[in-house]
Amino acid sequence: MGKDAIFSYHSCLGGGFGGGAIIAGNPGGSGGGNGNSVSSGGGSGNTPPTSPQQGNPGGFGPNLNGTGGGGAGGAGNKDTPTSAGPGGNGTASSISGTSVTYAGGGGGGGNSPPVSPGPGGSGGGGAGGPGTFPGAGSNATTNTGSGGGGGASTPGGNGVGGAGGSGIVIVRYQIGQQVVKATGGTVSYSGGKTIHTFTSSATFTIRDPSLTTVEYLVVGGGGAGGAFTSAGGGGAGGLRNSSSHPVSSSPGVYPVTVGSGAAGGDSPTSTANGSPSVFDTVTSHGGGGGGGNTAPNSAGTPGGSGGGGAGEVAGAAGNGDRVTGTSTPAPGQGNSGGAGGPAALRRGGGGGAGGAGVAGPTSGNGGPGSAFAISGTSVTYAGGGGGAGEAQVSGSGGPGLNGNNSPVVGGNGGLIVTGKQIGRAHV
Repeated sequence: MGKDAIFSYHSCLGGGFGGGAIIAGNPGGSGGGNGNSVSSGGGSGNTPPTSPQQGNPGGFGPNLNGTGGGGAGGAGNKDTPTSAGPGGNGTASSISGTSVTYAGGGGGGGNSPPVSPGPGGSGGGGAGGPGTFPGAGSNATTNTGSGGGGGASTPGGNGVGGAGGSGIVIVRYQIGQQVVKATGGTVSYSGGKTIHTFTSSATFTIRDPSLTTVEYLVVGGGGAGGAFTSAGGGGAGGLRNSSSHPVSSSPGVYPVTVGSGAAGGDSPTSTANGSPSVFDTVTSHGGGGGGGNTAPNSAGTPGGSGGGGAGEVAGAAGNGDRVTGTSTPAPGQGNSGGAGGPAALRRGGGGGAGGAGVAGPTSGNGGPGSAFAISGTSVTYAGGGGGAGEAQVSGSGGPGLNGNNSPVVGGNGGLIVTGKQIGRAHV
């Protein structure tokens, strides 16, 4: 059975678990569906009773198939001779700023073919398991409070039920007048400032001529780690920031480019660089890719922060503060990667905004990122990727990370812009 969610003196009851062959569906906020037995019933909803009503009962049907769990918007559905019952639908709410459907019931588990499983109710309910082994029900969507799908009865055994989705609590209240002086990106507010956050390329447009300066944070896309044993870590994307950057409402249109992280390679000779992020005249170059363990691409690539060199072949470190993939200097925005050693496992980590990548003789950590609170809370950006382990996969660039081994792709860049009463932007 799901656990209750509580805010102050308000409680939302957990959902009841679904029934089995000889067990009835359990009551709860919304009730569980019955199992594959005529004698087992669906669980009652809104139990214990509350006002306003919190949920609906699970389904109950005359056939030997599972029925749907109840949802916030409707009861679980009964089965038919050829299909299990669908979960009850959830209820939509726009309290978060967009319409999201929550608390759908889980679908009933199927039976040996030709009985099909029941679909989950709208709002994240898990689908029932199919009537073929292993017949497991699908998990519900997290943070929706939805029910998991029922396990199926299969010739090879009974399937396990899907996990219920965790609940969620959202609190919203009216604040004082907010002055929006520009458009573009995702807009939020903190500390008397408006924050425009860009995670994809768009346009920052000034609407109020009184906005003449902004703060910015611009981060380029991270480089990917090299591939195969002893490959170097990817360099972080370049990071540039300012607390006072001049802007004008004439013409007032500033294109924003958000650099993508590089995809990891699958060849020992491959290196992959991140892409630059751009705001006005400010460019944060992509991170350099980590060196692969085979020449001629064993060296880390230069970039906003440089990639780490590969081990075994003593790959050189990629320099930071460079236009990606070149020796051309760029304004300060990162650090160099670590060099690889001449022996196995001596790979260098990628450079980060807060420090250089670590060189061999052991597995090199990625350079640390740098913390900024421009978004309203302190977040660490642009950490270098760690040198690769023994597995034949590439490391990844990691914003704010500096571990020994990293994922495959480089982290995407971003832009944040902010200003007083109100305007602030960051990438």
